Amino acid sequence: MSQAIMQDLRNYFQDKTVAVVGNAVALFDGNEGLSIDSHDIVCRFNLGLNQMGPPWSHGVRTDWLVYGEGKWAVNVGVFNTNAKCNFLEVNPTPSLRINYNGHNPINLSRHLKEELMLLYSNDGKGDKPTTGIIFLYFLTQCNPKNVSIFGFDFKRTNTYYNMTRKLAKDGRLHNWNKEARYVKNHIEPRPNYHFYRTDNYINKEEKMAEVVLDAEHPHLGGNNVELNRHTFAPEAWTYIIDKYNIKSVMDVGSGYGHHSKWFVEQGLTSVAIEGLQKNVDNAVFPTTKVDLTENSYTTDVDMINCIEVVEHVSEEYIDNLLETLTCGTYIFMTHGVPGQRGHHHVNCQWQDYWINHLQARGFEWQEADSMHIRSLCTGTKKNIENGKHINESGLFFVRKV
Repeated sequence: MSQAIMQDLRNYFQDKTVAVVGNAVALFDGNEGLSIDSHDIVCRFNLGLNQMGPPWSHGVRTDWLVYGEGKWAVNVGVFNTNAKCNFLEVNPTPSLRINYNGHNPINLSRHLKEELMLLYSNDGKGDKPTTGIIFLYFLTQCNPKNVSIFGFDFKRTNTYYNMTRKLAKDGRLHNWNKEARYVKNHIEPRPNYHFYRTDNYINKEEKMAEVVLDAEHPHLGGNNVELNRHTFAPEAWTYIIDKYNIKSVMDVGSGYGHHSKWFVEQGLTSVAIEGLQKNVDNAVFPTTKVDLTENSYTTDVDMINCIEVVEHVSEEYIDNLLETLTCGTYIFMTHGVPGQRGHHHVNCQWQDYWINHLQARGFEWQEADSMHIRSLCTGTKKNIENGKHINESGLFFVRKV
């Protein structure tokens, strides 16, 4: 890229308001979409355009898509979009350079300030700057009117389209802590740069990861304090509620009551039962204490919802469990499979075990509905979508007429 083109690029950003939108999971928890779209220029990174989040958190505009390296971008489909935007290549290896819409690359390293060169000097560890940090530094050379930085937390939360990348240095030899220090020392102090922090989300994530345990009652608990998206299945529940005209639900092993709260918000009558007193006392929904190792619990409801509970109940108490599960007309449940890790998993079984037990009590497994609710829950270990456990082992039953 010629010096003239480089100058044109700087002039493009000069005196403009610029939104720099990273790909941290934390961005989903905010409502910054309108703020992002209000800027003169909106810049996103890598797959952040193809797999953009919802409008209220991520906005809808993209003026520049900044990516790391051309061959990688082609392979992962960065250019598979109908969006009308500019593409900017920022390739940190083997020498720092920017490709501008297919023009010949320029070696950007000679344009870097001394602190950036020291930050990424070859000290034998091979730390390489990320696409985002190079672009942020580039903007400091462009004299923009204002820069707002969203969705950057240096792997305190994952990249939302690649949930396997962690804070520790990954195979690409990025050093997230070093980049965070650079931003704190050289980007944030600039009066026209505004860094939208993700601390509220991170605190929420840490709380969501908090598991409730009780040493005196080890067979109880194991649930999360905050709503756990792996057990949350609004898409699948809605399908069943609409198809079978469900009006009332009992959540068995309700933990902090998040599922029961959701059912009530949809206009259903909801009952929550939970064995651990600590959960009952702190639940977000009124909850009845029921320990299935002591007794069963029945009530008049249309559907039983039981997510990631049955594997926690020892087989010697299965009659209490089954009597509770079969007090309604429909059962929406999951089960732990053999070898599945988790707190007090004492009865992990393949699905035929539960199908046979429930058929013996007058319930018929609905195979088509079971496969459909699994397909509606797209959560996995590698994304932030709902219903991982339902996707893996969701079962739906109807009482035989």
